[in-house]
Amino acid sequence: MKKELKYQGFSLLELLVGLFLTGMLLLLWATSRPAQSPRMLLDNGAREIQARLYHARYHAVLGGQKVRISFNEGVCTTELYSAARNLWERKETRLIEGVHIEANNRPIFHPAGTVSNLATIRIINSAGEYRITLAISGRIRMTKV
Repeated sequence: MKKELKYQGFSLLELLVGLFLTGMLLLLWATSRPAQSPRMLLDNGAREIQARLYHARYHAVLGGQKVRISFNEGVCTTELYSAARNLWERKETRLIEGVHIEANNRPIFHPAGTVSNLATIRIINSAGEYRITLAISGRIRMTKV
C-alpha cells in the first residue's frame, strides 16, 4: 500500500527561489530602461534650481550674508559675499543635467530676505520649459510654460 502525500502550499525554498527570480527580472528591467526621459530631466532640473534659490535665500537670512546665484551653460553657481575682503567667494557649483538654463541676471539675496538684480530663469529641453521669476520681496515663483 502506497502512502499518498498531500501537498499544500509552497516550501520556503520554493518561495525564496521565486522571490530571487522576480528580483533578478526587476533588476534587468530597471537597468535596461533609458536613463531618464526628457520630461523627468526637465522636472528634476526645474525643482533643483528652485531648491537652490530657496536655499540661497534662507542662507542669506539665517547667515546674515549676501548670497548670489549665477547660471551658465547648465551650471548653477552659489557665491557668498565676504565684506572683509570685498569679493564674492564661490561656495558651490552644480551641473544641472539634461536641460538648458537661461537667466537674464544673477540674483543677489540679502539678509533681509529681499532680492536685488531681479531675474527670470528659463529651464528648457525638448519636453518643454519652466520659468522661475524672482520678486524684489524675495518671492520665488515657478511656472510651466
